Amino acid sequence: MDAAFLAEIERWRDLLARNFALRNPSLSVRDLNFAVQKTIDRLVFLRICEDRGTEDYARLLAVSNGANCYARLIEIFRRADERYNSGLFHFSNEKHQAEGPDTITLELLLDDRAVKDIIGHLYYPESPYEFSVLPADILGSVYERFLGKTIRLTDGHQAKIEEKPEVRKAGGVYYTPAYIVAHIVRNTLGRLLGGPDHPISLAAAAKLKVADIACGSGSFLIQAYQFLLDWHRDRYLADPEKFRKGKNPTLYPSRGGEWRLTSAEKKRILLANIHGVDIDASAVEVTKLSLLLKVLEGETDQIQQRDFLTERQRILPDLAANIRCGNSLIGPDFYDHTQMDLLDDGGTYIANTAYAIGSADKCLLGFLNSRLFWFLISHISIPFGVRAGEFRYRLIYQYMAKVPIRPIDFSSPSDVARHGRMVGLVERMLELVPKRRAEKNPQTGAQLDAQIAATDRQIDRLVYELYGLTDEEVRRVEGA
Repeated sequence: MDAAFLAEIERWRDLLARNFALRNPSLSVRDLNFAVQKTIDRLVFLRICEDRGTEDYARLLAVSNGANCYARLIEIFRRADERYNSGLFHFSNEKHQAEGPDTITLELLLDDRAVKDIIGHLYYPESPYEFSVLPADILGSVYERFLGKTIRLTDGHQAKIEEKPEVRKAGGVYYTPAYIVAHIVRNTLGRLLGGPDHPISLAAAAKLKVADIACGSGSFLIQAYQFLLDWHRDRYLADPEKFRKGKNPTLYPSRGGEWRLTSAEKKRILLANIHGVDIDASAVEVTKLSLLLKVLEGETDQIQQRDFLTERQRILPDLAANIRCGNSLIGPDFYDHTQMDLLDDGGTYIANTAYAIGSADKCLLGFLNSRLFWFLISHISIPFGVRAGEFRYRLIYQYMAKVPIRPIDFSSPSDVARHGRMVGLVERMLELVPKRRAEKNPQTGAQLDAQIAATDRQIDRLVYELYGLTDEEVRRVEGA
């Protein structure tokens, strides 16, 4: 089954890649890979939801009837954004979303025949799969091998599918069997949670963090999440009537009389306990997809009994802050040589008043955007309002002049070295910020955000060093 399904989604990737590249000649290779992956993930997710009863059956199939198929498919994706949250469908800026919205796939062109072909193979008789019972480990193993290839563009903007260099070097993709994953989870997480006779408290369990720092398609995290779900359910079953009541019940009886965790409790456990990182952005998306499908397992009854839109809730959590794209094997100083809306390359500092500081004085520019500067100005200036939960301060001369500026002693080799480091960091920030503002790909945007944050932290640490702050003083500034 997994070999056949792998062959099918690989065919979809080839079809989408070629058609997206043909109809959208300005599409970059990074955005092409993003668009293809997102489209496949969304279709698979919604098709599984149909067979599990959380979506109307054949809603996707209706799109293949008539013309303008891709535009009508996008409308289904938009409605899914309202219903599910999750980041899988995320098309507009929202206050609490950790990643930027997808503004790429909405504007693309895709031929009707490509959409009809793929959707047609999601349903009987072209599809032999019963998606409602597709096991997470099968889906994970399929995607693990699927992620071993990537899309590249030729000089003529034609899409080609090829193995990733690291996969060629390793001699292929290796998927950890489910029974080995289960054994590892049982003998690590299981021991931390305690045995059935001596379990840890629910409060202690809530503080546990399970992190896979090279999560791939998420096989370990899925097993760990299922283990946590089972452990919590068993704890609650000691007194089910207690845990089914109150403002935030954690159990509910299914139609068959079986006790199950509520959707809210499954979301809470996922957000509190499960974390992952992978350097491959596509792998990160697959891990999130698998975990979201795990949340929906067995949820037909509860979802049908509630109107989530009326309640102003969404069915799924946003996992962008839990499952991240990045290199877990490097430290923050990785970006030393490789942020901040208050920086202006023309040599000015912009607030409610503009101060010319000289374009060459990038060391001062770094200080004016450091955490220490804002700590000092908050104790000198008068706040005049609150924005996004933080005070805003008047940056006028009578306050700015009171901020002590630490001069650089160019006769001191150590000061000269610090000055050079600061200038390098500020120049890097000035390079990153325009890139971030112009970037539409949310995966690339998240990577730029990480670089900006790392550079910002290094500027702060260098300012603390220049001012000779003690560890206690740094803690005071950081905690303000």
